[in-house]
Amino acid sequence: MKSKDLDLMTVREVCDRLQISRNMAYSLLKKGDIEGVKVGRMWRIPDKSILNYIMLNNKRKECFYHGQEEVQESK
Repeated sequence: MKSKDLDLMTVREVCDRLQISRNMAYSLLKKGDIEGVKVGRMWRIPDKSILNYIMLNNKRKECFYHGQEEVQESK
């Protein structure tokens, strides 16, 4: 296993990277939208989890906008 596979971020680092509030970060963790692990009382979030979240949300937006374009074209 490479050391890059174990890059963990704090909640604060996730907030900085995604430009979201702490409450939003904790909400995403609780809902399972972002995978993380609790170490004691602190959350640690793998870098890959953030990338997966970004990619998943980007795909959802593309599907939404693509669907909107089809509806407008059929009118």
